Amino acid sequence: MEYQTFSTYRLNKVIRKSDFQKVSVEYHNAYRKKLLKDATESVRGNFSDVTNPLSSFKLDGNQVYKIDKHHHRLIERKLTSNLNSISGKKAPNRANIIENLKLLLMEDVPYRIYRWDITKFFESFDNEEVESFINQIPNLSPQSKRLLGSILAKHKALGGTGSPRGLSLSSILTELMMCEFDSKISAHPDTFFYARYVDDIIIITSANESNQRFKHSAEIILPKGLKFNELKSKESPIIGKSPTARKQTDKFVYSFEYLGYKIS
Repeated sequence: MEYQTFSTYRLNKVIRKSDFQKVSVEYHNAYRKKLLKDATESVRGNFSDVTNPLSSFKLDGNQVYKIDKHHHRLIERKLTSNLNSISGKKAPNRANIIENLKLLLMEDVPYRIYRWDITKFFESFDNEEVESFINQIPNLSPQSKRLLGSILAKHKALGGTGSPRGLSLSSILTELMMCEFDSKISAHPDTFFYARYVDDIIIITSANESNQRFKHSAEIILPKGLKFNELKSKESPIIGKSPTARKQTDKFVYSFEYLGYKIS
């Protein structure tokens, strides 16, 4: 796990060109050294150099969190990098999801569309479940677990619940916590297509399943604390012509929105 350490060498790897935008060229080296020194000291002290490395603000009705100090942002980047390195997960590509969805919906077979939205995705994860999950992540270094736990404790001290919305490490952490749900829904015998982009879920099924039982079984396996938003979640009737109905000339049109696209 040497690559997961928060040494000067490893922290230096997450420094970006944009970190020096407001720094004169002649001071780049000195600024880099100070960043790395402050970051390594903060790691050793478990963020004890400040009361709380997080602050928050309201955006579109949500409480969004950010890390104020530059050297603390290096630590968060390294934590995110460590989580990414063990997850094996790639961030979903919106364009690929839509393209694959479009091709499937053109198939001349009966199907049903489920559109589910999760209420307050980041905030709704159960605090104890998140902490327990972090401690059980295989191949994540003890130091990474300690620092993640500390950020969550600081987030909780500000009145936050779940995982702090706005931090890059929250995106990969919640993705890891959704892995079991994603796998089980994808493996359902009636699932043709499954995609999730953060809290936005779409599923295409064979329409052979009982829609009520299908949704209920999905609700049961959601991580603790998460619920579907009934106002934003919807499902279609059975779409597509059966062999006995192909002689009919009437058509049924169903429209829905997903990831900013309107699909009919």
